[in-house]
Amino acid sequence: MQRPFAAPRRAPEARLVPVPRPALQARPVCAPARAVELSGLLDDARSEHLSFREVEAGDVDITKADFLLSIGRGIADRDNIPRFQELAERLGATLSVSRPIVDAGWMPSA
Repeated sequence: MQRPFAAPRRAPEARLVPVPRPALQARPVCAPARAVELSGLLDDARSEHLSFREVEAGDVDITKADFLLSIGRGIADRDNIPRFQELAERLGATLSVSRPIVDAGWMPSA
């Protein structure tokens, strides 16, 4: 017994749909910001800014890296860092870490 032959379905043709120019323009979603005078609000502050501290330069400058592999608290444990160091090396990337990783003492800051 011979089966009936079914022709393959054709994909619908792609069509361009013109979009009017005003539909593409950004519209404000809130009122414009206004300046607020803050003098006198901090007179009874319980803290005081003492100084700025320059960050010491390290041996790696991530601003000059072509490719960064960044890790953070999602790695869960300090013992997982070598795996990401090896991955960064294989990918030709510079390993960068989040501030919480540095603050925890898992990696140096620079």
